[in-house]
Amino acid sequence: MNPGIVEEIKKELIRARDGYIKQIGREYELKEKHPVFYDAAKEFLGRPGKMVRPVIFALSYMLYSGNPPGRDLYRSALGFELLHNCAVIHDDIIDNSEKRRGGPAMHRLLKNSGKGNSGKRGEELAIVAGDILYALGIKLFMEINSVPARKEKALDKVLDTAVKTGLGEFEEMLLDKADIRDIKKKDILRVYDYKSACYTVSGPLQTGAILGGASKRQVGNLGSLGNCIGRAFQIKDDILDLYESGKSRERFEDIRKKRKTILMFYAYMNASPGEREEIEGFLSKKAPGGSEVERISRIFRETGSVEAAALDIRSSLTEAEKLIEGLSIGKGGKRLLGGYSLELVSLKGLSL
Repeated sequence: MNPGIVEEIKKELIRARDGYIKQIGREYELKEKHPVFYDAAKEFLGRPGKMVRPVIFALSYMLYSGNPPGRDLYRSALGFELLHNCAVIHDDIIDNSEKRRGGPAMHRLLKNSGKGNSGKRGEELAIVAGDILYALGIKLFMEINSVPARKEKALDKVLDTAVKTGLGEFEEMLLDKADIRDIKKKDILRVYDYKSACYTVSGPLQTGAILGGASKRQVGNLGSLGNCIGRAFQIKDDILDLYESGKSRERFEDIRKKRKTILMFYAYMNASPGEREEIEGFLSKKAPGGSEVERISRIFRETGSVEAAALDIRSSLTEAEKLIEGLSIGKGGKRLLGGYSLELVSLKGLSL
């Protein structure tokens, strides 16, 4: 398979997205009857993004079906991007995040829509907007040209992924309120496996393979593979929080919001008694100051939490490589999937 296929998939997804935004504008008369939603959705969906989930879905389908990609595949894959947008819209409200992909989060966008919305009204509108995108995403997903039995199984997998993603979010919110002294590594990894691994990698990977005709055993192996890659993907994101700002966040956002990440866990476990007291004091404060945030970031580095997390990434990747070798997709497919997986979780360029 052409090694440039990933970039080609992204280009086709962008074409499909731009065309679909125009389509729903016509079908639902959004410009005329629902201009606030249409303007916000058009601006929000049109922002540049990695499109990881639809790429993985399309790639998996192509590897297992052997069929050339068609318009239906890219539109179906775009359904995963709409589902992702629903999730991040709701997530940004929960986390009180201000940014998403280089622009305002949806609730901030709707607050500033010029219709006299208060901040609360912006959040309420954003929740409904996310729900609309979820429904549109399911409709798009079902456009794939496949046998009915496979489509039924694939839809079941999509909905199963949505349930697990919600459970991951639910558990993360409980974890945020838990005492750091009571948290175990398995608690954090369970959230990562549900909220990140299943939603970002396993779900799209398995769904594409189901539609492509993969066996039940192969689909199960892809679930294990997706968990490895997805867990590493989330841990990488945790590490990036210490080193750089992104389109969706400011540097140290995880620390500022007192999230119980794997880095926080390792730092607390490896800390001296005095450092543990500092961490506990920091987590007990309602609104820690900038200097306090900087201090906790230094504790993360000084206790070796970053190196420990990087080892977890390498361990996950080692297991992922073994699982990829066992897939029945040919050498070219294995190289392609392995290369894209490595690209997703690479820490290249960071001075750890």
